[in-house]
Amino acid sequence: MSNGTSGDANCNDYTRAKRREYDYHTVGRDVARAAFEAYKTIVYHDWVPLVMRERRLVLDVRMPTEQEVTRAREFMKTFAGRKPRNWPEVYARETVMLSGMAPTRELKLQAIRIGDLGIAAIPCEVYGSTGLAIKAASPLGTTMNISLANGCDGYIAPPEQHELGGYTTWRARTSCLEEMAEPKIKAAAVGLLVEVATAGKLKDER
Repeated sequence: MSNGTSGDANCNDYTRAKRREYDYHTVGRDVARAAFEAYKTIVYHDWVPLVMRERRLVLDVRMPTEQEVTRAREFMKTFAGRKPRNWPEVYARETVMLSGMAPTRELKLQAIRIGDLGIAAIPCEVYGSTGLAIKAASPLGTTMNISLANGCDGYIAPPEQHELGGYTTWRARTSCLEEMAEPKIKAAAVGLLVEVATAGKLKDER
């Protein structure tokens, strides 16, 4: 099992008045049933190409302004001597701590090909729309995405989501990449998938 593109996903369908029963029993049964149905369709090969490509991508960090750091330091005086107890206190401390860190982050992106399966590995919590876009642009027959791979660089909300706000756009040490991070990561992932798709040929193509 892998952590897929689920940065904006929820287990419940809030469009329905009555929610489904959700616990480890019901989820376990659903996953086992889906896995068993997939198992019935497995096609076996005696050889497949294995290809991997990797790229390091440097992105800017959404650094706090001097005014924001000053306000955060003043607010932190109200809970001096103890740990933060709520969101305003936590994010005030995050603002101050982030101000002393590097203004860029280096991400390790990977694409792996196993036969006609493509895997995009991204060290962030990826939105469903981003994952669907990568899969649609992939030249391989089947493509899956793995989030939080080789690192943990926070949510990569699409640029338009930053205008709407919400938890996944809040700036912290663990989630602070530039607003244009999502399209840059998406383009890099697709580029790597194209590379692995053209680098290895199937046995009957050689």
